[in-house]
Amino acid sequence: MVRRIPPLQPATEDVLKLAVEMVAEVMDARVVSLMSCQPNGELMVQAAIGLEERVVQEARIKPGQGVAGWVVEHRRPVCVSRLDDRNEVSASGRESYRTGTFLAVPIEGNQDLLGVLNVTDPASQRSFDAEDCHLLLDLAERVSSAWQQAQSLEANQMTVEGATTALRQLLQHVARGRRTAPDRVRMARAIARSMRLSEAEIGMIGFAATVHDVGMTMVSKEALEHGGSLTREERGRMERHAELGAELLRPLEAVGAVREIVLSHHEWWDGSGYPRRLQGDEIPIGARVLAVVDAYESMTLGRAHRSALSRDEALMEIVRRKGTQFDPEVVEAFERALPAVEEQVQQTASAESAESAATDTGR
Repeated sequence: MVRRIPPLQPATEDVLKLAVEMVAEVMDARVVSLMSCQPNGELMVQAAIGLEERVVQEARIKPGQGVAGWVVEHRRPVCVSRLDDRNEVSASGRESYRTGTFLAVPIEGNQDLLGVLNVTDPASQRSFDAEDCHLLLDLAERVSSAWQQAQSLEANQMTVEGATTALRQLLQHVARGRRTAPDRVRMARAIARSMRLSEAEIGMIGFAATVHDVGMTMVSKEALEHGGSLTREERGRMERHAELGAELLRPLEAVGAVREIVLSHHEWWDGSGYPRRLQGDEIPIGARVLAVVDAYESMTLGRAHRSALSRDEALMEIVRRKGTQFDPEVVEAFERALPAVEEQVQQTASAESAESAATDTGR
């Protein structure tokens, strides 16, 4: 059964626009659209980035028609790495998918289908894969939670504001992270892949990597800039950022799996971390992965109060803390994954440089 959605209220429109912006940032995609199921069974675009206004206003998709219609009819996601991979999905080669790679996933409500989330034209120009599909499914769950809260007949203004505040802060955090630490997600996913985790786990860890320190947006700028000489009160607020981040995610998550990762990424393998002093396997695997990624990133980028270490110095320090701060298995996976990630980063930089040069030449 497809839920027949009434006209959107302004608060819901705001939530969906912010949700689309967040998806675009997390997926590093130039084109994102969110379509809702209408009373006549058709899909229409409710929020989008990268589409012409005419397309947004005129697009109407019937169940079974095109990619989005296929997703509605079958309640299954579509991941196309290139147009030759269309299989049973009809009409997927139209001009709007000119990049040759796209994703479309259902947005499931508590009982019925709310709509479809479409992503294409990745800025990196690489093909989407199964891990990306699971990442988008994770994002769709969070969009669904925020959407349903905003639409609920029982929702008060505070509930809607909670969802919009969470989305705004996540959006700001993800955008800042993409500028300051663009390889964080790539590294987290590579470690998870090296540990042979499932595609669903890899997708969830990838999303958690984009938001794990969102609680830092609620820590004062002064505390961040003087991290090495904090007062007891400032240190307490700094250490609470994991709890603040987990609480911020609450309006966007029904199950809480990502919140658990965010809450636990400063726990230590030997039980001396914070905030709950978890030990060993009590710490969610995603949090154990992010602990290593976060530490390596912090060491190599440096902080206002601490100079950056070289790649080899940071790697030696990570290995030294194996079995105390970090899960030994995660550290070993990190050592295996690091060379391949560094090669991918180099290839991406070369491709972006070549694209920039070609653009300059064409002017």
